[in-house]
Amino acid sequence: MRRQQNKAFSLLEIILAMGIAGAVVVTMFTFLGFVFQGIKHGKLSAQGTALASKFIEKVKGDKDFALTLADLTSPYTEDEKIIDPITGEPRTYTVTLDMNPVITGSSLEDLVVKVEWVEERKTGKVVMETYINLPK
Repeated sequence: MRRQQNKAFSLLEIILAMGIAGAVVVTMFTFLGFVFQGIKHGKLSAQGTALASKFIEKVKGDKDFALTLADLTSPYTEDEKIIDPITGEPRTYTVTLDMNPVITGSSLEDLVVKVEWVEERKTGKVVMETYINLPK
């Protein structure tokens, strides 16, 4: 007579499989948290970039404003509130414009637009730079 082979899993195999499955689940949820954090940061950076572009176009389109910026001895700062479309909460972005001549005495100015915001106790920042030819 042959012995019947036991085809069931041992307790050790079950515990080992549950441990591996648990580690995989924890790793997946941790990774998912990083993904959502990255999406949020990307959205805020995109809003900051759009805001910086808006101010660059404002300076290019309004020569009086551009001339006023060129005459300032310190950077111009303005707070801009944007409503978050997902949460509906306002977020404050601080926009700093700094304009300096590329070459002293020339009409070509270097415009630096810096947009900053607070994101979960950290400061996010976008910096854009362009050149503007001011009227004499």
